[in-house]
Amino acid sequence: MYLLSRYVKNYYREMIVLVVCVTVLSLGAVSIPWVLREIINEMLVGIKIEFIQMSTVMLTLLFISMAAFNYGQNYLVNYLNLRIAHDLRQKVFEHIQILSIGSHEGTKTGRILSNVVNDLNVLGGSVFNNLVSMLRGSILLVGSIAILLWMNWKLGLVITVFIPLVRILLISKARKLREYEGNIQERMADMTGRLNDNLSSYLVIRSFDMQDYEIRRFSEVNRSIFDITLKEIRLRVTIDTVGQLCINAGYVLVVGYGGYLIANGELNVGDLVAFFLYTNLIFPPIMRVAGGYFDIQRALSALGRIDGVLSTEPDVEDEADAIEIVNVEGKIEYNGVSFSYGKDRMALDGIDLRIGKSETVALVGASGAGKTTLVKLLLRLHNSSEGSVMVDGVDIRHVKASSLRRHMSIVPQEVILFNDTVRNNILYGRIDATGEEVVSAAKEADAHSFISELPGGYETLLGEHGAKLSGGQRQKITIARALLRNPTILILDEATSSVDAESEMEIHKTLQECKKGRTTIIIAHRLSTVVDADRIIVLESGRKVAEGKHERLLQENETYRRLYRAQLIKTGITP
Repeated sequence: MYLLSRYVKNYYREMIVLVVCVTVLSLGAVSIPWVLREIINEMLVGIKIEFIQMSTVMLTLLFISMAAFNYGQNYLVNYLNLRIAHDLRQKVFEHIQILSIGSHEGTKTGRILSNVVNDLNVLGGSVFNNLVSMLRGSILLVGSIAILLWMNWKLGLVITVFIPLVRILLISKARKLREYEGNIQERMADMTGRLNDNLSSYLVIRSFDMQDYEIRRFSEVNRSIFDITLKEIRLRVTIDTVGQLCINAGYVLVVGYGGYLIANGELNVGDLVAFFLYTNLIFPPIMRVAGGYFDIQRALSALGRIDGVLSTEPDVEDEADAIEIVNVEGKIEYNGVSFSYGKDRMALDGIDLRIGKSETVALVGASGAGKTTLVKLLLRLHNSSEGSVMVDGVDIRHVKASSLRRHMSIVPQEVILFNDTVRNNILYGRIDATGEEVVSAAKEADAHSFISELPGGYETLLGEHGAKLSGGQRQKITIARALLRNPTILILDEATSSVDAESEMEIHKTLQECKKGRTTIIIAHRLSTVVDADRIIVLESGRKVAEGKHERLLQENETYRRLYRAQLIKTGITP
C-alpha cells in the first residue's frame, strides 16, 4: 500500500471529500435498520400519527441527504480513477522519452505497450472503486456489530463469531489471486508484443508463407492467458460460493436463534427485523472488503510493473551545471574512447579520432566493428566508459544533450516516417519551422517535385511507415527532415542502402550537395558510397586500424582490402 500511497498523495483534497461522502453514506445506511426497528416496535404497541409523520419526514430527509452524498461519492470515484490513469499514462510516456537508448534496446515493445495500456487500464478501473468499497464495508461492519451487541449481546455475539471465519477464508486466497493476475499481465505483454510484431512484419510473414506459424505462436500465448484466467475465475467463484454459504448461515442463525429469544421474551419483533437487516449489512461488506482487497492486490501488481518503468534511471543525464552550446563549428574529437555494452562486450577500445570542420569522414568495418556506437556516443545516446568525446574542444558530457543535438541531424539507414502528413514528417526536424523553410528543405533534398504531385501535396497523409511512397521518396523525406534543422554536423547511416540503383544515384547526388559546408560522418555499409570521402576510418573489433583515402587504403590495409573484395564478390564481380 505504500507504493500506492506514493502515487495518490497528489489527490489528497479530493480524497478527503470522498472519505466524508463515504462515511456519511455508510452511517446513513447503518441508521436505516435502527429507524425501521423503532417504527415497527411503535406499531406493535399502538400507532401514533405524529410518530408516523415524524418518521416519514426523517426517512425522506435521510434518503435525500444520502442521494446527494452518493452523487459526490460516485463522481469523485470516477474522477479519481480517470485522473490517476491519465497522470500515470503521461508520466510513463514522458519517462520513456528520457530513458537511455539502452533501456529501449533491452526491452520488448510489447512489454512497454502493456505497461502503458493494460496495466494502466487495470489501475484506472479499480483503485478508488475498491478503496471506497473497503472503507464503506469497514464502517458498515463496525457500526452494525456495535449496534447488534448493544441491542442483544447474545444474538450479536453469535453473528460476530462468523465474521473472522469468513475473512480468513477470503483473505487467505488473496496471494494466489495476485500471483494469477501477475502471470496474466505477463502473458498479455507477450501477446501485445506478438501482435505488434505481426502487424509490423506482415510483408515478411506473407512472403515466406508463415501465417500458420504465426497463428500457432499467437495461439500458444492466447491459450496460456485463457488457462491462467480460468484458474483465477475458479478460485474467485469458489470464494464467492463459500462466502455466500456463510452469509446464508448467518441469516438462518438470526431467524432461528432470534425466534427462540422472542419466544423467551428476550427480543421483540422490531429487534429481530433490525438484526436481519444488520446481518445483511455485515456479510455483504465482508465480501466487498475481501473483493476489494483482491482487486487492490491486482492493481498493486499492475502498479509495481508501472513503477518498474518509472524507477528506471536513464544512463545519460545532463550534469547539474551543464552548459548550452549555442554556436558549433563542427570539429569533433574522440580521445581514448572506450565503451562496453556489457562486461563481455567491448564495442569500442581506445579510439582516437579527429574530424575537422566541414570534413567528410566515412566509418567502415564489418558488422559489430563499432561504427554505429561511435555515432551514438556523439549524439550522447550513451556516455563513453573511458576517454572523452569533444565538439569544438568542449567535452560533450558537460553540455546539455538537447542543445548539442540541436546542431546535428541524422539520416538513418532504416527510414522512419510517421502516419502523418508530409509537412509534419519534415517538421519533425524542427517543429517551429515556417512553411517556406519546409519547402526549402524539401527542395534541397530533391523532394519538392514529387511532393507537389501528391494528391494533397504537403498535406498528404503518408500512412504507416510512409507506405504510400516509394523507397527513394521515403528516404528523401527523411533527408529533408534532417536538413530542415540546418545542422552543422550531418550523420548519414548508409542512407541509400534500401533503395534501387536509380534512386541511389539520385540520393547520392542530393547528399553530395547537402554535405557542402557541413561536418559529415558516413556510416558505410557499401564501400562504393564512400570512395569520395575526405577520409575513411577503418574499424575492426572496436579499434581503429587504419585511415586514409580509398586508393591508399586499398594498397596498404588488409582489412579494407578484405571488405572491398567481399563486396565485389557480393555484387557478382570477380576481384
